[in-house]
Amino acid sequence: MGNSTYIAPLVCYTLHCIENNINIRHLQNMLGHSSPKTTEIYTKTIEINNKTIISSLDALLKSNTLHV
Repeated sequence: MGNSTYIAPLVCYTLHCIENNINIRHLQNMLGHSSPKTTEIYTKTIEINNKTIISSLDALLKSNTLHV
């Protein structure tokens, strides 16, 4: 198997994390990048629309509606 077999899922997961507003420093550490510039390359590969970013709290509140 080639390197792309292992890298593709990692790139997908990283982009998913960025789209879900995960801290870039956490990703940098997780990916083992010594420079934040390396991790920031991922942010240039996707377009983030501020209206589609939902905070973790908003997602939780949306999925767990309270019934009184």
